[in-house]
Amino acid sequence: STVNISKNILSETVFTNIIKEIHLAEAVFELQKNKDVKEAENKLKKSYQDIYNRYQVSEEDFKETLSFYSRNPEKLEQIYAHVLEILNNENSKLDQR
Repeated sequence: STVNISKNILSETVFTNIIKEIHLAEAVFELQKNKDVKEAENKLKKSYQDIYNRYQVSEEDFKETLSFYSRNPEKLEQIYAHVLEILNNENSKLDQR
C-alpha cells in the first residue's frame, strides 16, 4: 500500500538529523536552566529556529512530519533508536579525544 506523503513531510534522513540536533539542544537547555531558566528558554527557542533554518524546513513541516511518523509508532521508534545510536557514536568519539 502506498502511503500518501504530502510534500511537507520531511525525508527520514532529514527528520532523523533534526531530532538529533533537537535532542542536543534540549540537553544543553537541561544543563543551563538551573542557572537562568528564562535565558535557557530563549536559547532553546533560538536553537530550534537555527536547526529548522539549517535544514531549510519550517516548524510546521517538522510538526507535521512528527505527527505523520507518530501514526506509525514502530517507524518512529526506529528513528529514535537510530538517533540514540548516532549520539552514542558521537559521544564515544568525544570520549576518545
